[in-house]
Amino acid sequence: MERLRPLSQNSLKRSQIDLINTITKGPRKNTPGSNPMTGPFGAWLRTPGLGNPLQALGAALRFNSPLDDQTREIVICTVGVFYRARFEVAVHLKLAIESGVDQNEMKKLCQHKAPSFPAKQQTAYAFSTELLENNRVSDQTYTKTARFFSEEQLVALVSTIGYYCLISHTLNAFNIPLEDDMDEPFN
Repeated sequence: MERLRPLSQNSLKRSQIDLINTITKGPRKNTPGSNPMTGPFGAWLRTPGLGNPLQALGAALRFNSPLDDQTREIVICTVGVFYRARFEVAVHLKLAIESGVDQNEMKKLCQHKAPSFPAKQQTAYAFSTELLENNRVSDQTYTKTARFFSEEQLVALVSTIGYYCLISHTLNAFNIPLEDDMDEPFN
């Protein structure tokens, strides 16, 4: 059961409307999960002073990242699967497949089976998994990952993991449901 009461468009404050406009007119426009009244944005509308910088960070990580689309979407889904954040995985599973990630490997990820991605993406997946499970990465994992990613990309990788941990916690704490047009990712 969703824990936040639905917001009425008629009762929104100016700062909430501004946040909606930022989301709907920005780079997320017409992308999956971009309805500002649902998902993490729906939660953040209750505190637009936090919601606006949080959505701006997310936009930077998605649309101005030094990570390639496939790597970024695999990392986001890895975080979502770790936390069983249905909304997050439903959105980003679709984006991962659209970016060219193998659908069967993504299905394995969602089923908690070991996926087999190309070497660079597999390394990002392993790094993400280790960081999520241990709250740190070993020197060996870091060194292996640094063979594929620059320092700029490594910072983006860790920032993406951290941001989507926040998204997962937000979605799970408030029991944010899937939208009607979303597929259940954990079948």
